[in-house]
Amino acid sequence: PYPIYNASSPPRTTPNGDSTGASAKVERSRREPSVADDNRQPAAEPTTIDERLFKRVVEGYLGVPYARGGSDSAGMDCSNLVSVLFRDYSGTSLPPSTRALWHLPREVSREELAVGDLVFFAYGSRTPSHVGVYMGGNRFVHASETEGVVMSSLDDADFRDAYKGARRVVSELRSEQ
Repeated sequence: PYPIYNASSPPRTTPNGDSTGASAKVERSRREPSVADDNRQPAAEPTTIDERLFKRVVEGYLGVPYARGGSDSAGMDCSNLVSVLFRDYSGTSLPPSTRALWHLPREVSREELAVGDLVFFAYGSRTPSHVGVYMGGNRFVHASETEGVVMSSLDDADFRDAYKGARRVVSELRSEQ
């Protein structure tokens, strides 16, 4: 029922002339396994996110207080933080809830996490109730009920024990030209 992706906005240009549109960020290089490799696995998808630019967008929201249902600098919750980050980064619209985000089609293993992947946590149930965005180095940004928008480690006991899985959004980003 929700529009999962809507990257119809044209690429934006930064003051130094760099394009920030998703299509400008697609890296075409992949490690191709040799034909003789009997145990080969599919090559990892290239990341389509400009890590430096995405991290700059994230920095603008660090310290924003937590507010259930909030979606601006006055306060926001975890799923709205995810939506705002992708909206500001590339104009992409995402589903409005943690549950809907969990149903995005591109599942990612913990070993394959890349900047921009969504990480999910379940507390006391099988269904994820918390979401954040992976930022590399085993860290992720999320809206904490007690601390607001912060960076945390996936190795922290609270998150390590509640980790449910990850989904990739950036592989679906497309910019219409």
